[in-house]
Amino acid sequence: MGVQTNKFGVGARIKVTVSTPSYEGGRRDIYLRVGTGGTYGTSSLQAEMGLGDATKIESISISWPVSGTQSVLTNVPMDSFIQVTEGHNDFQVLNVPKIDLSPVVERMKEAQAAGKKVVSLPLSLV
Repeated sequence: MGVQTNKFGVGARIKVTVSTPSYEGGRRDIYLRVGTGGTYGTSSLQAEMGLGDATKIESISISWPVSGTQSVLTNVPMDSFIQVTEGHNDFQVLNVPKIDLSPVVERMKEAQAAGKKVVSLPLSLV
């Protein structure tokens, strides 16, 4: 969360260093720049990142564009939602409930098997 930078951290640069068995040296850096969320709200303002076959997050570095500060986070749990505040090197793990969509997927499969046309739409529940 931006303090001097805008609230959503648009323009912030994020670098995640992970341990992974499929890369030489066992480590990989993944980069992301926080965007504006897209046209007509098509993308979330959250910075979401896939970690592939990573086994551990070594660190997360966030460069904040307005203040020029950098937040460096360690001991971040895998598969979690976190909140970071500009100028701090700590984070809060957010409790985001998981939603089971398997009944919906099953109904779609049944409809397809019955020859019905099924339209799927992108869904973001975060």
